[in-house]
Amino acid sequence: MIETVGIRFKEGGKIYDFDPGELTLLPGEMVVVETARGIECGTVARANRTAAREEALSILQEVLDSAQASAEDKAQATQKATAIAENVLQESNIENLLLAKGFADSVVYIDGERCSVVVQSDDLQQQESLQILQIVVSQSEVAADQVQIMTATA
Repeated sequence: MIETVGIRFKEGGKIYDFDPGELTLLPGEMVVVETARGIECGTVARANRTAAREEALSILQEVLDSAQASAEDKAQATQKATAIAENVLQESNIENLLLAKGFADSVVYIDGERCSVVVQSDDLQQQESLQILQIVVSQSEVAADQVQIMTATA
C-alpha cells in the first residue's frame, strides 16, 4: 500500500502530500522534503495515511491491461476508476474551500453516497457546521443527510 503524509510549508497554507518512506511522522513535526522548487522545510499537518485508492486504481489498471479481461470487466473497471478519480477531485476541492473559509486542517472522504469531514476545532459552532455542509453539498453529489462532520482538537 502507498502511504502519504500531509506537509504544510507556511502557517495556514495548503497541505501537500508526500511519501514518508519508512518514517512514521506525526502532526507538528518539522521535516525537510524535496519539492519542485528544491529542498524546503515544512511541518507535518496530517499524519501518515494509506492511499488505498491508489492501490485500487492500480488493480483496476491491471484489469484494463489484461488480455483475458472481458469487455464488460474492462467497462466496469473504467467506471470504478472514473468514480474514484471524481471522488478524489471533489475531496480536494472541498478541503481547499474549507481552508479558504478558515478551517486550517481538514480531511474529507467521499465513499459513494456518503461523506465524512473532519475539521480541526476546539468548539465547532452550528453556523460553521452549516457552512461545511453547504460546501460539501455544493461540491459533490452527496445529500446533506449523508454528510458526517467530526472535529479533532489540536
